[in-house]
Amino acid sequence: RTCVHPYCTKNARWADLDHIIEWTLGGRTDTWNLAPLCRSHHRNKTFSAWTYSMIEPGCYLWRSPLGQTYLRDGTSTRDLTPRPAPPPDG
Repeated sequence: RTCVHPYCTKNARWADLDHIIEWTLGGRTDTWNLAPLCRSHHRNKTFSAWTYSMIEPGCYLWRSPLGQTYLRDGTSTRDLTPRPAPPPDG
Protein backbone atom coordinates (compact mmCIF):
# COMPACT_ATOMS: atom_id res chain seq x y z
CA ARG A 1 0.00 0.00 0.00
CA THR A 2 1.02 3.56 -0.67
CA CYS A 3 -0.04 7.10 0.13
CA VAL A 4 -3.47 7.56 -1.52
CA HIS A 5 -2.75 11.04 -2.93
CA PRO A 6 -2.83 11.14 -6.75
CA TYR A 7 0.40 9.82 -8.30
CA CYS A 8 2.20 9.34 -4.95
CA THR A 9 4.17 6.11 -4.51
CA LYS A 10 5.46 6.57 -0.95
CA ASN A 11 5.02 3.48 1.21
CA ALA A 12 1.98 3.63 3.50
CA ARG A 13 4.05 2.07 6.27
CA TRP A 14 5.51 5.52 6.94
CA ALA A 15 2.28 7.44 6.28
CA ASP A 16 -0.05 9.32 8.60
CA LEU A 17 -3.65 8.10 8.87
CA ASP A 18 -5.74 11.02 7.66
CA HIS A 19 -9.35 11.65 8.63
CA ILE A 20 -11.05 12.03 5.24
CA ILE A 21 -13.81 14.01 6.96
CA GLU A 22 -11.88 16.13 9.43
CA TRP A 23 -12.14 14.99 13.04
CA THR A 24 -12.92 18.57 14.09
CA LEU A 25 -15.90 18.55 11.70
CA GLY A 26 -17.34 15.36 13.18
CA GLY A 27 -15.33 12.83 11.16
CA ARG A 28 -15.05 9.60 13.08
CA THR A 29 -11.92 7.56 13.65
CA ASP A 30 -13.24 4.54 11.74
CA THR A 31 -11.76 2.56 8.86
CA TRP A 32 -14.23 4.12 6.37
CA ASN A 33 -12.94 7.60 7.33
CA LEU A 34 -9.17 6.95 7.48
CA ALA A 35 -6.66 6.78 4.66
CA PRO A 36 -2.84 6.72 4.53
CA LEU A 37 -1.20 9.95 3.37
CA CYS A 38 2.54 10.59 3.39
CA ARG A 39 3.48 13.50 5.63
CA SER A 40 3.83 16.05 2.81
CA HIS A 41 0.48 15.15 1.25
CA HIS A 42 -1.20 15.01 4.66
CA ARG A 43 -0.05 18.56 5.36
CA ASN A 44 -1.00 19.62 1.83
CA LYS A 45 -4.53 18.24 2.28
CA THR A 46 -4.89 19.73 5.77
CA PHE A 47 -3.61 23.22 4.95
CA SER A 48 -4.79 23.75 1.37
CA ALA A 49 -7.95 23.25 -0.65
CA TRP A 50 -7.30 19.62 -1.68
CA THR A 51 -10.32 17.42 -0.82
CA TYR A 52 -11.16 13.77 -1.31
CA SER A 53 -13.70 11.11 -0.53
CA MET A 54 -13.59 7.33 -0.37
CA ILE A 55 -15.72 5.80 -3.13
CA GLU A 56 -15.18 2.29 -1.78
CA PRO A 57 -12.37 0.76 0.26
CA GLY A 58 -9.10 1.51 -1.54
CA CYS A 59 -10.67 3.88 -4.11
CA TYR A 60 -10.55 7.67 -3.63
CA LEU A 61 -11.90 10.63 -5.57
CA TRP A 62 -9.69 13.73 -5.24
CA ARG A 63 -10.31 17.36 -6.18
CA SER A 64 -7.41 19.82 -6.43
CA PRO A 65 -7.57 23.51 -5.47
CA LEU A 66 -7.74 24.27 -9.23
CA GLY A 67 -10.74 21.97 -9.76
CA GLN A 68 -8.93 19.00 -11.30
CA THR A 69 -10.44 15.62 -10.42
CA TYR A 70 -8.48 12.40 -9.94
CA LEU A 71 -9.54 8.84 -9.23
CA ARG A 72 -6.97 6.96 -7.16
CA ASP A 73 -7.22 3.22 -6.61
CA GLY A 74 -4.82 0.46 -5.62
CA THR A 75 -3.16 0.33 -9.03
CA SER A 76 -3.10 3.81 -10.55
CA THR A 77 -4.31 7.39 -10.72
CA ARG A 78 -6.69 8.50 -13.46
CA ASP A 79 -7.18 12.15 -14.31
CA LEU A 80 -10.94 12.65 -14.70
CA THR A 81 -10.73 16.38 -15.34
CA PRO A 82 -12.81 17.32 -18.40
CA ARG A 83 -10.65 18.74 -21.16
CA PRO A 84 -11.76 21.91 -22.94
CA ALA A 85 -13.22 21.43 -26.38
CA PRO A 86 -10.88 22.38 -29.22
CA PRO A 87 -11.68 25.68 -30.93
CA PRO A 88 -13.84 25.39 -34.04
CA ASP A 89 -12.07 25.44 -37.39
CA GLY A 90 -12.45 28.60 -39.01
